[in-house]
Amino acid sequence: VWEDYKDRAYAFTHTEYGKKIYARRKETIERSFADSKELHGLRYCRMRGLAKAAEQCLLTAAVQNMKKIANILSNRDIMQSVKRCLLFLPTYTKPAGKGRVLSVI
Repeated sequence: VWEDYKDRAYAFTHTEYGKKIYARRKETIERSFADSKELHGLRYCRMRGLAKAAEQCLLTAAVQNMKKIANILSNRDIMQSVKRCLLFLPTYTKPAGKGRVLSVI
């Protein structure tokens, strides 16, 4: 039933665009699974049963998403703080030679 879709997906990985996307997989998707195993204890299931194992996986994914959101927000706050500081820095001009004026921050 799925053979046609599998063939199309396989053919896509051999196009130039598909190769670029697939090369980024190890930097994003595979890194996330490695972090789950190493940093969040997903190497072993803590509880028995399929439902409880799925619960552990979902909680681990939720934690990783919260960490990602916190990192994005903290970087945004840092950049906004830097921009605010740059607005209030005093600027002065000094002669650049031959009648030109150079502004320095």
